[in-house]
Amino acid sequence: MNKNKKIYTYDDFKERQPSIRKGIKKTAYYVEVNIPTPLRYQHKKRATLKESAGYSKEEDDLKKRGIFNRLVNIILDAQENEANKVDQLAERQLSDANFRLDTHNIALMRVFPNVIPKGNSCFREYGNDPEKGRSRKYNEPNPTMPYKELEALKAKLDLVTTMVWEDELSQEQIDSGAPRRWDNLQRLYSETHLSPECETFWRDLLTKSAIEQGEEVPVFPDMKEEDFWDRDKHKRKSLGSRSILDENPRKRLVSTPTMSTYEDAYKEHINLTQHRADTRRKMLLGFTDFHTLMGDPVPSNINMQIALDFFYLQMEQFPERSQKVLNNRKWALNDFNNFCLRKGIMTTKPFKEIDMPQIGKRKKAWRPYSDTDLNKIFDLDWQPQERLLISMALATGCRLGEIACDLLRQSFSLLAKSQVKPVLLKLERLHQ
Repeated sequence: MNKNKKIYTYDDFKERQPSIRKGIKKTAYYVEVNIPTPLRYQHKKRATLKESAGYSKEEDDLKKRGIFNRLVNIILDAQENEANKVDQLAERQLSDANFRLDTHNIALMRVFPNVIPKGNSCFREYGNDPEKGRSRKYNEPNPTMPYKELEALKAKLDLVTTMVWEDELSQEQIDSGAPRRWDNLQRLYSETHLSPECETFWRDLLTKSAIEQGEEVPVFPDMKEEDFWDRDKHKRKSLGSRSILDENPRKRLVSTPTMSTYEDAYKEHINLTQHRADTRRKMLLGFTDFHTLMGDPVPSNINMQIALDFFYLQMEQFPERSQKVLNNRKWALNDFNNFCLRKGIMTTKPFKEIDMPQIGKRKKAWRPYSDTDLNKIFDLDWQPQERLLISMALATGCRLGEIACDLLRQSFSLLAKSQVKPVLLKLERLHQ
């Protein structure tokens, strides 16, 4: 089913005012429900569904809710049946396409036997038949085969079929009697391999195989028209018809799970585990920064090198970023890493294992007071309660705020909280 198509639910329908039809002897009440425009074709293009609710206001009040629910359910059931038909058709088309491509891949390996290693392999097996002698059996590629061998086979098939495509003769060469380098079967199977349908098959196969075998999940570039062998390309353009990509009957089934795939689930995890809004904000900043600077990688592909590159890239983009902010980003990504470990998405801890590089702006530390500084401080014009406050701070090492709170708890009337701030401001100006 088309994922971009709106799916209507019960909440999309609102009760209308009762439709009243006045007759000579009776007044009839009707319940009427609007049918959304995209669904009207399912109801013979009618705009509404209508049903009688009786011949009195009392009878209408009694029946209208049940009738309204029944009419809405008729519309929703028709929508669901249509969706099921579309899904069933898509499943049949996919099954047909996969069967056709399995057969094609075996035929392709037969006409290009050099793409398979010599001897027995997961793709080709040799045997000795007492009647027929030495035999060969080809196996269609499937996700249980070693991922590296599948990847190598795909690369070799891409290479040889592209060579066939590039060696294809122009019409002028054909008319002049130029010899062909490749036979008709090789050209036919190469054209099928260099189609969007076959490419989506291989992308699903490699992605599924990598996930099941714990290999690095491949990230494929977007498909472009120029990547495929399309004999009707010029005809399509002249007729203004759809591109070869639009006519691809087989869509991707196994999507590559990138960071954005798990974004909503991770946000729910943060909301459940973190109660402070500031903590949730910092965690999301780490996730967003990594996503923005490093693209949208597959979480299982993130290694120590990628994690380390992220911190250096931050300093290139934000030269004034402090060490504290960098440590916050590492802490946030450690949490995302732990989330992925619990879900089975990742198996390593790249952010925990790296040593944090000595980069970023350091926090400006306060210099200790010298004897000269202290003489200047006490030479200032202080009020008695302010001088007492500073003397106690020097004697005890307590912060000014801590001393003020302690004095208030012990009911010292000579000091108020409002008197602490002027003292702090004076000391700060003197120390700068």
